[in-house]
Amino acid sequence: MKKISEAVETFIEGHQGLRFCFHHGLLNLSQLARFLRPSIEAQTHKEVTESAVLMNLSRLSRRTVPAPRSHEEKLVLDKVSVQSGLCSATLLKTPESHLELNRVFQRIQSRNGFVTVTEGIREITMIVEAENLQLLLGALSAAPRIVHRNLASVGMTFDSRYLKVKGILHQLLEEVALQNINVIEVTSTATEFCVFLEQADVQLAFDAIFNRFGRR
Repeated sequence: MKKISEAVETFIEGHQGLRFCFHHGLLNLSQLARFLRPSIEAQTHKEVTESAVLMNLSRLSRRTVPAPRSHEEKLVLDKVSVQSGLCSATLLKTPESHLELNRVFQRIQSRNGFVTVTEGIREITMIVEAENLQLLLGALSAAPRIVHRNLASVGMTFDSRYLKVKGILHQLLEEVALQNINVIEVTSTATEFCVFLEQADVQLAFDAIFNRFGRR
């Protein structure tokens, strides 16, 4: 079983942003202890108090925590693109909804239209261009649980070498969150990641992601 001190040090060492702030003394350790406690409990498999986490953070702060290494591989995206004028419908996952969505998918795909489907345990979401929303809704025997209009997406592709780098998708979502943008939906494949958000936010999201991760 991992000790609290080991878990705290592992967490700080493994997070580039935290390590940078910790190295330069930019953090309120009491707030950090409160934030880290659930993660430390997950690593140590036991209940942990904030004071115990704080004590270990204080000990660590008296040592020299190295700044993020300059040779650590920086994420550079191969491509960042925008798709505007989208809508989504979320419905319960049933054999009927599967069949209906498959029919819609084939019809839109035959037109070379934009369509993507995400499937969870209980729900399925289909995202289409606004011009195909009525086609989608008209094909359903049951009303969707949720419909989002005026959506857009920021799509990102990256090299497969990043698949072994920890926290890649977190970095991308963090950049969007720092702009106070609400993410409606996400989709991904091995080397592609796409966030769906309100149309009004897409330019800000694109600029933030491209300015930090875009290939120059």
